[in-house]
Amino acid sequence: MKKLLVCCAALFMTAAAVFAVDIAASVYIPGTLAAGTGDGRKITGYTATEDSQEDPDTLVFRMDGENYGAYFSMYAKLGGDWDNGTAAKIRKWNLWFKPVNELKVTLGVVEQDLYIEQLHWWKDGVGANAEGTVSWNLRYSAATGVRGGGFNLKYTPFPALTIELGAAPWFGNPLWTYDKDSDEEFTYAAWGTTVKYQINDTFSCGIAWRDAGSDGTTKPDDYEMDPSDDYYKIFTLGVDMSTPEFYGFIQPRTMFNQYYGYEGTTIDNYFKYQPDSPWTFEARVPFTYRLEESGEDDPSYLIYELRAKYALNSVLSPFLMLSNDATDDLYTPLCFGTEADGDSFADTFTIDVYPGAAIKIGNCQIETGFIFYTVPKSDGENYSWAWQIPFSALVTF
Repeated sequence: MKKLLVCCAALFMTAAAVFAVDIAASVYIPGTLAAGTGDGRKITGYTATEDSQEDPDTLVFRMDGENYGAYFSMYAKLGGDWDNGTAAKIRKWNLWFKPVNELKVTLGVVEQDLYIEQLHWWKDGVGANAEGTVSWNLRYSAATGVRGGGFNLKYTPFPALTIELGAAPWFGNPLWTYDKDSDEEFTYAAWGTTVKYQINDTFSCGIAWRDAGSDGTTKPDDYEMDPSDDYYKIFTLGVDMSTPEFYGFIQPRTMFNQYYGYEGTTIDNYFKYQPDSPWTFEARVPFTYRLEESGEDDPSYLIYELRAKYALNSVLSPFLMLSNDATDDLYTPLCFGTEADGDSFADTFTIDVYPGAAIKIGNCQIETGFIFYTVPKSDGENYSWAWQIPFSALVTF
């Protein structure tokens, strides 16, 4: 990892001297000062977290010219055992150019979004640790249109309107294939389109379609839904409101199965209220409804994360967070299934209460506090609550 980072840094510093580029880097070290179970049977001391540095990126390189540019970002896994021992990974890279002022062509890793929540954008906020939701398409991910390796066309006929169309077959795969001798005569890769309109200074709205592609087969007579090989389509509507004190969006997303049809809807949302005072309030409470026919292990579920912060001065900001965050890379979704499946409200309820403080010293940000969290019955633990003293330090340069 060290050698890779040094080489990348040297390359980008050279590029910065020759071209008009922006380079940003950060080092983020999270850990736990102490932790224990509610029954007092187990207590641990300082533990360095081995998860990946997710927010912000470890290294970002950006070049924006008038008619062309490029972007590159990477992040690190602190444990160093990522993909056969590699501790650094490229998150996103692409280049773009404008054949005309109204059209932007992007090649590489592309992504279409209407709105993205800000609390923990990198966390899987869709119940991936509920059984049966490991499929990427079942996650109702942040990308409203296409996401992946491919291309994207962004057309702006006038400043208030943007229209995007792209495809992501990933690298080494064709956009579409016609093979008359194959059982799958015609196949096409994932594609998507997103349209966004800025109504005025306060409101915008949008619409998006994401198609996960086709394997060219017809519905089997004995078909049962299987997220591992079905090809999904997601339709998204969105609206946001932005004022000097408030920002918020709501994005209803409807999922369709290739053969089955309607499968479920997610109401994604994010809100931020910052009055003319030291207070800042943030909330995200997405709810996902899924038909029972979509599988016994695919419950409807709710995720919540609420945060209030008070800036005493430019250095110290106490805060309080309430969530089902589970002190982990994944949320613990509050499920609405059945007792038989272990996905009931009672089995999956959990709450994290996190009073803490953020300390800013120059380019260094430190965060610590005390987390009290309940343990859902579905985890099978013999204690009902636990505690943790987290610590993190972030330096940007």
